[in-house]
This record gives sequence, structure tokens and C-alpha cells, in this order.
Amino acid sequence: MELLWRWKRGDLETDVSMVISNHPHLRGSVEHFGVPFHHVPVGPTLRDKVGAEDTMMDLMEGQADLIVLARYMQILPQDFVARFNRQIINIHHSFLPAFVGADPYRKAHQRGVKLIGATAHYVTQELDEGPIIEQDVIRVTHSHDLDDLKRLGADIERHVLARAVKWHLEDRVIVDGNKTLVFPDSGPDRWPRPVAWIEDKCAGKRNGFCSGGVWSRVGRVRFGCWLGRWLDFWFDFWLDFRPAPWRGRPWFDGSGLGLDIPSAHAVFL
Repeated sequence: MELLWRWKRGDLETDVSMVISNHPHLRGSVEHFGVPFHHVPVGPTLRDKVGAEDTMMDLMEGQADLIVLARYMQILPQDFVARFNRQIINIHHSFLPAFVGADPYRKAHQRGVKLIGATAHYVTQELDEGPIIEQDVIRVTHSHDLDDLKRLGADIERHVLARAVKWHLEDRVIVDGNKTLVFPDSGPDRWPRPVAWIEDKCAGKRNGFCSGGVWSRVGRVRFGCWLGRWLDFWFDFWLDFRPAPWRGRPWFDGSGLGLDIPSAHAVFL
């Protein structure tokens, strides 16, 4: 529901095309936002699971650029994941791999953890091991009981997932192998780098040049660090004095130029 609230406020630059759930409980709440709700029950047998997956694929055909697993507790088959490569975002608690299986908060409480948190990541063929987009933690003490941990954990999961979805929709996430490079909209990396971002990989200098060099996003062309810094300087200058049509977006969406570029379509599971 957190994502729907943010979308309704205009914080998420997408069109929510539908919500698919294997439980019917939230139909009224979802339809209150004007979003179609589809109840697709998942039975215990393999035939039931395959039938449910086929139904979901048919519903999402041509309707999904991003799939958000918001508390969807079923394991997606490999062909499903492959079809939506780097287009599925999942959220889970931060207790993995320490507390696997059912009821992780109870196990964490019994162990006396001092930090709880959440992780949002892209879904891959390996369960819960995809590239991480966003994480956060909150400190807890012995005074927090099991219900407190669950409440705090659910709250941080909502915020972490919302940030991950927002950054994905704004093209602030670049996947590099099994990790991501994220350019958030605040903090030290607050300014976006369109088309070809320059990442300073240098660990130190040798005779005025950095040993690591600088990599560009397009083609991974390697430059000396002096050139990377020069490009960074002029790009910063351009961001400060750019003409009005170019908005402060990671990649230009063309809206200031009168171009008609469709929005992404998100599906929540």
C-alpha cells in the first residue's frame, strides 16, 4: 500500500497497470486507488503453481516494464525471471543468511540481535542473491519485544522498497555484474550523470595520474584521471547552467522538448 500511496501522490514516475495477489484481502483497498486488482490463487500442487504463473503472464503481457514483489512469498520459476530480466524487484528482511526459513523475526529476537533492516534487490535465478539496490537498518535493544521487531521491520521494508522502486523508475540504477551502482537524488552522489557517467576508480596517484583510471558507462572506455576530472568539472558546470528543457534527470526523458515518451508500467505482486 505504501507504493500506491506514493504513486497517487506523484512520487513514482510510472503507471501502475495492476496488482496481482494470491490473496483477496486487499481488493477493496487497491481498487480505491483506481488500480485493477487480480486475485490469482496459488494451490499446493505443481499443476496449480504452473497454472497460476501462466495466468499472471497472460495478465502482464504488454502491460509490465517493472514487477514489484511486495510480500509475494512464492518462488518465481526460472523462465519467468528470465523473461523479465532486471525488471523484478524484491524486498526482504536483512536477517539472511543468518536466520533462514520461517519466522525469522522470532529467531532474531531469541538471538538478541541489535540491528534489523531490509534489502531490496533485483530478482535473479539464484534465490535472494540478485544485485542489491538499497538497504537500511535500525537499532533495537532488549526492550523491544517480538511484535516491536516485526513492526519496525515492516516499516523499514516499506521505505527501502519505495526508494528502490523510485530509483529504478528514474534510471538511477546501473547493474554491473551482481552489484549495482546507484545515483540517489540526495547526498554526495546527488547529481545525475546522463548518457555517460564518469566513475572515478582511482585508488591513488602516480606522477599526477591515478593508477585506477576512470571508466565511462558507454563501452567502458578507460581515461586517465585528469581527463575524468576535467569532464566531471564541465559536466557540473553544465548542470548549473543548463537550458530549461533539460531537467535534472539521470537520463533525459524528452518531456521538456515536446517528445512523447511513454511512462513505465509497474505491476505489484
